[in-house]
Amino acid sequence: MHHRGPDRSSPSVIQAASDVSRALTPQAAGLSGEIYRLILEQIPPLRDDRRVLALLEASVSENVVTLLDILQHGIDLENVRAPVAAEEYARRLAQRDVPITALLRAYRIGSARFQDHCLEELGRRADEAALVSAAGMRIADATAAYIDRISEELVAAFEAEKENWLRNVSAVRAARVRAAWPRSSVPESTSSARTWPGSCPGSCSPWPCRRCCWPGSLTWTWCRPAWPRWSSCWLRC
Repeated sequence: MHHRGPDRSSPSVIQAASDVSRALTPQAAGLSGEIYRLILEQIPPLRDDRRVLALLEASVSENVVTLLDILQHGIDLENVRAPVAAEEYARRLAQRDVPITALLRAYRIGSARFQDHCLEELGRRADEAALVSAAGMRIADATAAYIDRISEELVAAFEAEKENWLRNVSAVRAARVRAAWPRSSVPESTSSARTWPGSCPGSCSPWPCRRCCWPGSLTWTWCRPAWPRWSSCWLRC
């Protein structure tokens, strides 16, 4: 008859995973530093801006400590939120136009290295193969569930900041355009074009101009009123 090993939720498995976490806690700083260096090595876009490297390092450290606490104390993931530094780091990446895929890859790399250390420690502390297997699966499940939950929050923070950043950039550019081309400089014959939502501010046409001021565009241009309607747009900023 096939002998079935302990269940992942059995007391012995829970204790084994907790013991691993307790043993790794004093090494958290070293583990975090290793993961941080690995992320920078494998994801070049994340090492381009030195102004946010300290925030990345803090994010890695907070995530490692949080995961160790979850494993050691059996914390319900429903009560876990993304670390403050991790959310702020996601916002900074959005401001710098770094793709969200780079951040998500960093979490995959970090979680894999974290599990490697957990399994190594588990192998040193337990002799029974079935217990090692069940505890290893429990650690893997907890890590994957944590990364999945945190990733959703970070993507939401990233997207919200990206939208806000684009809106602010557009407002600044619009203000610069208005300052460079005061309303009084636009001929009366073209003022009616301003009444059309999304119309070209330079009044090359009363219809929305796909080339110069299409909604959502990051490149603001201005159409000289003195030019013919069929003229190209003049880049102002």
